[in-house]
Amino acid sequence: MVVETPDKQALDLLSSPRAVVVRLQRRVTYNASTATNHTHAKGTGYQAAVEYLATAVFWPGPACDGSASRRLDGEIQLPKNVMPSAALEHFSIAVSAIFAFQFPIHIAFSCSTMS
Repeated sequence: MVVETPDKQALDLLSSPRAVVVRLQRRVTYNASTATNHTHAKGTGYQAAVEYLATAVFWPGPACDGSASRRLDGEIQLPKNVMPSAALEHFSIAVSAIFAFQFPIHIAFSCSTMS
């Protein structure tokens, strides 16, 4: 992954290996009740179970051309029991990668009193 921005502070925050979070998500959707074509078309009566199977690990990659970009390399170790996405009638399994940035936010407060 290449992070590119002319803002040096943003580049430092966003290109940290700990700032990038990619998780493998499995969503199982099903209808436990007797479904009809009418309820299936409306999507009513469906329930979903979500679980996160793995989290990617990132590390600094090779240097990029220019000072406004940085590269991160990474991988997700797939568990052996991960099955591909599938759908059948009123049941589906969807496996996807969820991407987000995570970093601490520090807010500085300044107080002054007037006499």
